[in-house]
Amino acid sequence: MHRCGVRQHDLAGDVAWCVFTQPEIAKAGLSERQARIDGTHVSVTKHLIRANPRAVMEGETDGMIKLLSDPEDGTVLGGAMVGLRASEVITTVALAVYAKLNVQALAETAAVNPSMSESLQRAAEKAAEGMLGVSRVTLTS
Repeated sequence: MHRCGVRQHDLAGDVAWCVFTQPEIAKAGLSERQARIDGTHVSVTKHLIRANPRAVMEGETDGMIKLLSDPEDGTVLGGAMVGLRASEVITTVALAVYAKLNVQALAETAAVNPSMSESLQRAAEKAAEGMLGVSRVTLTS
């Protein structure tokens, strides 16, 4: 029991973490693997980092963001990111999980342009629209 009266395992799933590699790897909330193990039905929405203007500007376009949500009401259950500044973007996912926000709330929150947060917003927009899969964007140099 945490001294604030919250059971420790209730906190562990919502804690964001990051591995500071190149590119960074970050996660918060429920993972797709854990959802399968638990038998939890989730919607999984992905967005490629190469579609992000900030990543293109910085020449670091490898990676992806994944957002897991409840297929019934769109509540954000978790997410993961591999890519530029994943350690910063994942904090918003952790907040959404903790506050039980739905994907519509993330989609309607304007991200600074250009920023890596736009990738989270795009994933949330696709989730809110019911679109699954990876976005395909052709960038020319």
